[in-house]
This record gives sequence, structure tokens and C-alpha cells, in this order.
Amino acid sequence: MVTVGLLVTLEAKPGKEDELVSFLAGALPLAQAEPETTAWFAIKIDASTLGIVDFFPMQRGVRLIWTARSPPR
Repeated sequence: MVTVGLLVTLEAKPGKEDELVSFLAGALPLAQAEPETTAWFAIKIDASTLGIVDFFPMQRGVRLIWTARSPPR
């Protein structure tokens, strides 16, 4: 059962919209490899604003995603 969702919005700089679209398309395999991710969507909000929507069965999935994606200190 899905209990937690996460929405992250990304704003492309002028002229960089296509690069952001490509970046999100390339992120799909990473999301598919995440065992705690129930569903993952890349969305287009307007011409320069895109987003990622992740769904997880529990809060632990969100913590794992942010831990895995965080740069080392």
C-alpha cells in the first residue's frame, strides 16, 4: 500500500529546457532500480517547470532515496 508521496519541482534556466527533459528521461532506470519506489513519474508543469513524483509504501523509502542521492560529505 502506498502511504507516502514526494513531489520535487525543477525549474530549467532559459534555453536549458530540453536538457532538463533529457535528464529526467535518464532518471527513469534509476527509479526503476529503487526497491522502495512503488511508482515514479516525470511531469511537465509548464514550459520550463518539470517535476518528479515518487510514491512509497512507507516513509523509509523517502529516507533511502534522499540518502542514496545525497552527495558524500
